[in-house]
Amino acid sequence: MNGSDFGGVNSTDNGTDGVAWPDSNQFELPWWHQLAWTVLFVPMIMVATGGNLIVIWIVMTNKRMRNVTNYFLVNLSIADAMVSTLNVSVNFSYMLTSNWTFGTAYCKISQFVAVLSICASVFTLMAISIDRYVSDLENQSNAINRLRNELLYLKTKIMDLVDTDNDQSDNIEIDTPEMSLA
Repeated sequence: MNGSDFGGVNSTDNGTDGVAWPDSNQFELPWWHQLAWTVLFVPMIMVATGGNLIVIWIVMTNKRMRNVTNYFLVNLSIADAMVSTLNVSVNFSYMLTSNWTFGTAYCKISQFVAVLSICASVFTLMAISIDRYVSDLENQSNAINRLRNELLYLKTKIMDLVDTDNDQSDNIEIDTPEMSLA
């Protein structure tokens, strides 16, 4: 291998078995790519973090908003805020510079936070769907009970009408033969 394998004239020998390495990072983005990514990422991070904090604040400060579904949404917002602040912003910095400046401990923490937040989001969405399913089943059984009660009420009203008609016909005498059971 010679210097031209890694970038030609700008390559230098770094003292490792005579292998030449480039002077600059070949994965470093040009300034206009960095600017474009910054214009895209910074508003996304700000909106994600701010929006999730607003959801958490609204649910926690209004007693009327404190119900099971909204607590699930708060949990989802916490997980999403963790991803946007603890993971996306740090990985964005790494993407721009191709250099991890946060140390090995935060490298492990960052990956843990990413997996934890994704799992929390998935499990929270699953819990929301199960809660909604159970709630729908209860509403359907309530609707069936309501329908059954309304039909029973309608039946009694019809029977009352039929019975009222029979009461009026009692004034008319009709000769009917008596039957014996013998």
